[in-house]
Amino acid sequence: MQKCDVLVIGGGPAGASLAYYLAKKNLSVVLAEKKKNIDWPVRCAEFVPANIAGLFDFRISGINNQVSILETYLASSKKEKFRLIAQTAAPGFILDRHIFVNDIISKYENLGGKLMKCSKAVAVKHSSGYFVVTLRDTFSQNYFYIKTSIIAGADGPLSFTGKLMSAGICSFMYAIQQNPAILPDQPYCHKVFFAPYIRCGYGWIFPKTESINLGIGQDSASGLKKNLDTFINHLVSCGFLNPSAADLKLNPANLNQNLNNLNPNVADFNKDKKTTVITGMAPVSGIVEKPVSGGLILVGDAAGLCNPVTGAGIFNAIYSASIVSKTIFKALKHKNLKILEEIKQAYEKEFGSSINRALERKAFMTKNWNDYMPRAFPDLIRQSWVAFKDYWK
Repeated sequence: MQKCDVLVIGGGPAGASLAYYLAKKNLSVVLAEKKKNIDWPVRCAEFVPANIAGLFDFRISGINNQVSILETYLASSKKEKFRLIAQTAAPGFILDRHIFVNDIISKYENLGGKLMKCSKAVAVKHSSGYFVVTLRDTFSQNYFYIKTSIIAGADGPLSFTGKLMSAGICSFMYAIQQNPAILPDQPYCHKVFFAPYIRCGYGWIFPKTESINLGIGQDSASGLKKNLDTFINHLVSCGFLNPSAADLKLNPANLNQNLNNLNPNVADFNKDKKTTVITGMAPVSGIVEKPVSGGLILVGDAAGLCNPVTGAGIFNAIYSASIVSKTIFKALKHKNLKILEEIKQAYEKEFGSSINRALERKAFMTKNWNDYMPRAFPDLIRQSWVAFKDYWK
């Protein structure tokens, strides 16, 4: 049985960053990730604000493209042309996220941190101030055991740790995305598109250097494939994509996904890691009521730290990892796990205002989506989207 101060479950941005921060503080850490290819396939549009670089003491890797402008487009029906309704300064990066994350993990390992890939947490026992976690190798099916003082769940909205804590995330944004090899027409500009058929969500074109991230996010898993096809055809008809882009329409044979029961850990991709289509979900019900329970902690998406309107969560995931690492260090130094309760207050202080505002706007959008079609649809979006002053009132 291996022993450590902290077991981090999940090797995405939150888990990788937390493991690195803790190892920098000379704590004994095990990072367990159930995938063989960590953070692949990537399940987001990969945009991060430029200030994310300030969260690390090294130059981050995996920056594919730098953008400066967010353009917001709207069409009140699928027959109407998308029209530009806002241009907003939004400096940031489009990542190759798996490169970004794996570089952090590499630095963590260089500090002496232990990485266990293909290791899925399946059971936990607690006694006398420590946990014994059972991990199952996803290939050999062998079992391993970790004895630890603290478990940090950084394993997304369907978190294993979250289930142990009964920390319910009840609302999601469901997304589907492709990464076609299409050169962006405006590499400095990322675009979002609102149309009634993408219910309570939006479509996007986020430019990379030799491709684009093209997808939609909406409030239901139902109709994802159909609505992405509709979105692609809409973009073609409006001149945002060449007519040949109609070939991007999804073949059901390529969609190895039960869209009525999304599993964010399964995707259709080949040995060269050229993703055909990916699906996933982001938690949009706000910060979980109880992100800490004894020595159990939730970080990033597992704690509900995504923006309920945009679905963005990478920056918050990493920033929360920084907060948690400092609090864990303090708790272990003073041998008092009650100090971990400070994490809840820190989450509220750092993320509460923006997430609660987004929750209000999301509720407004959901309540009025059908009633605002199509005549007042532009007004609904102006009150619900971050690019407009009404959102911030």
